[in-house]
Amino acid sequence: MKTKYCVVCGSIEELQQHHFIPISLGGKDEDNNIITLCISHHNFIHKIKGKLNHSHLIKITKEKRKKENCFAGGYLPFGYKAEKIIGKHKTRDGKVSNIRELEYDYESIDYKILYDIMTLFDNNTMTYREFDNFIFKKYKRKVHYTQIHRIKKREEKFDHWKNIICTN
Repeated sequence: MKTKYCVVCGSIEELQQHHFIPISLGGKDEDNNIITLCISHHNFIHKIKGKLNHSHLIKITKEKRKKENCFAGGYLPFGYKAEKIIGKHKTRDGKVSNIRELEYDYESIDYKILYDIMTLFDNNTMTYREFDNFIFKKYKRKVHYTQIHRIKKREEKFDHWKNIICTN
């Protein structure tokens, strides 16, 4: 239940709403799932709950959003843009931010490099460093070979790359 004071110590400073079942795990923003706590007692509860600490819950939420193709902040993945707003998100400090849908930025150099990584790069015929030099010569853009590896591993999860036939 939401109150105007911490139900543990009675403080009225820095109040937060604690969800018994976290929203990231399917809990609702309803009175029977909420208790009002000061920041120190709220942090204490999350410390004693082990795997339900704030950083773990944030990680769960980010993973869910990634699966839903949503972007709620941080660095955009290479070759993507996030323009279309598909929802709102309330941060821990009470601010409201937009949730955006991730989509490929087909007009960008990043996407053209991403396309080359997924269609031309074959580590049986070329090393990562050789491909990094190829990208630099073609686009005048330095993409570190470790980044090429991460991009390739991330994008291999998506089936649509399997259907693209290389025409270069």
